[in-house]
Formats: sequence, structure tokens, C-alpha cells
Amino acid sequence: MKDIGDSKYLGLPSLIGRSKKRVFRYLKEKIIKKIEGWSTRPLSRAGKLVMLKNVLQAIPAYAMSCFLLPKSICEEIQRVLNGFWWQNNSASNKGIRWLSWQKMCMLKNSGGLGFRDIKGFNIALLSKQCWKLVTEPESLMARVLKAKYYPNNHFLQAGRKGGDSYTWSGIWEAKEEMKKGLGWIVGDGKSIKIAEDRWLRLKDDFCVDKHRVIGDINHLTVSDFFLENTRTW
Repeated sequence: MKDIGDSKYLGLPSLIGRSKKRVFRYLKEKIIKKIEGWSTRPLSRAGKLVMLKNVLQAIPAYAMSCFLLPKSICEEIQRVLNGFWWQNNSASNKGIRWLSWQKMCMLKNSGGLGFRDIKGFNIALLSKQCWKLVTEPESLMARVLKAKYYPNNHFLQAGRKGGDSYTWSGIWEAKEEMKKGLGWIVGDGKSIKIAEDRWLRLKDDFCVDKHRVIGDINHLTVSDFFLENTRTW
């Protein structure tokens, strides 16, 4: 009898229980099954490179665009991919792993092979969903999530609390990572908080140095520093 926890809807787990590793283990199993189907074929290094980049790494992409996979599952998938790259085309299917997966994920001009770090790829895919929530606030997904998780705030100011769904927890973590690279483009300046938001384009962190400011500026916006009825300082 099939465990209800293994049920799928549109190719994704329909229920996420306490054991996230058990729920997402099917991704690792699909990759292993695909590798076993190639075990009798004599693949060159170039053939393995294409198969690994275009087939194996793409298998978990759909799930990773919706959920933040457990770190342990990401590490196990990387070990399987690393093993496939270094295995011999022989009956033993074993080989010495001369480099770690992290080093092979480096760019080719830096000594790597340009493979994907699974955890980083997962965050990147979820960040794309986050960006859609920012740029398409009237979409059905954005309106549903806003009504439940940040009814009185903008998505970028949304928080997290106990009892949140697994989906929202993953989106929230990706949002926090995405925010590290975001900065405001100053228009009328009415929505940009001087002290809290990232808007100074000539600074590495885009933020105001609060310790160099005299007085309380937490309530001020960029528009407060414009000349009246203009957009000049």
C-alpha cells in the first residue's frame, strides 16, 4: 500500500510532513535510476558533461522552483552527481573522486567545470519566484500569499512566524538572500526610507552609514531631502 506521504500532485509532493528528507528522497532516486540506465553505455567525458549538465541537474529543478530542499538532500544529490562524473565505464562503476563538487562548480576559467551547486541553484530558482511577487503583485499567487502572510506590508518587508507553511518558509529564505543584491532606483523618493532601505548606488552595501548621521532619520524618506517640488538635492 502506498504511503499517503508519497502522493504527488502535478509532479510535486502534495503533503509535506516533518521528515522533509523522506518527502524529497524521490529526487535522488530519479537521478540514480537515470544513471543506472546509462551504466551500460560507454560515455566519453564530453558525453558525461552534457548528460550531467542538461539532464541530471535538471531533474530536481521543478521541485526546487517551489520548495527549499533540505540541506541533506542537496548534499546527497551532489554526491551522486560527483560519483557519476568520476566513475569508470566498467562493471564496477567506481572511480577515484579527485575533486570535490564545490571545486567542480567553479567557473572553467577558475579551474572548475561550471556545474551547479544544488543548494545555490535552489535559492536562485526560489528567488525568481520572489521577484515575480515583487514585479507582479496582482498575480493570483501574489494576492494569495499577501493576504495570508503580509497583508499590511510590502513583500520585501514580510516576516516569518511559527506555523507558516513549508512553501512560505522557503520563499522567505530566498527573499532574504535576494534582498542582499537589491537596491532602490530613486524616483520621487517617497517610498524609500533613508535609514532602512538600500538606495545609495555608490556604496557597496547601498545603505546610509547611521553612525555618521546626527539626529534621528528613521522616519525620513529620500523625498524629504529634495528641494520643494523638485527632484534635486
